[in-house]
Amino acid sequence: RTTCPAGTKVVPASRKERRSHKWSNTNPPYFTTQAAALLAGLLHMRTVLVDVPSVDREDDGGSLIVHRAIFLLPCQATSTARKCRLVTETCCFPDPTEAKDGVYVLDLQLSPFCKTDAVPARPIVYPITQITRERRAQDPVKV
Repeated sequence: RTTCPAGTKVVPASRKERRSHKWSNTNPPYFTTQAAALLAGLLHMRTVLVDVPSVDREDDGGSLIVHRAIFLLPCQATSTARKCRLVTETCCFPDPTEAKDGVYVLDLQLSPFCKTDAVPARPIVYPITQITRERRAQDPVKV
């Protein structure tokens, strides 16, 4: 068993606990400015999915520092210009005992709202199974 340093926030372990957890006024886990800078530096990163309510701290006075870093916006900008990036929060990932290491395809379904900076999303992941040449020769895919 691992011991967490004092003050460390711990996300509820099971999927059921995470879905029913009351997050308001708990200052849930959030990303540090260093983590935001790391994400902002990933040039080909398009989507960030997290299982916490926000990448920013609960009460940050509306500064949204981590969001602004991910979207490459200046700290006090009021511009609506955005880079082509998405942040999806409060995702409900499978329990670690259910999820297997591997390659997955993300189907991120977004609600068709216009002229807004936030919309409900439904992320669905599908595992990709590797098809060997031998299997492909035995069981060709018909198109």
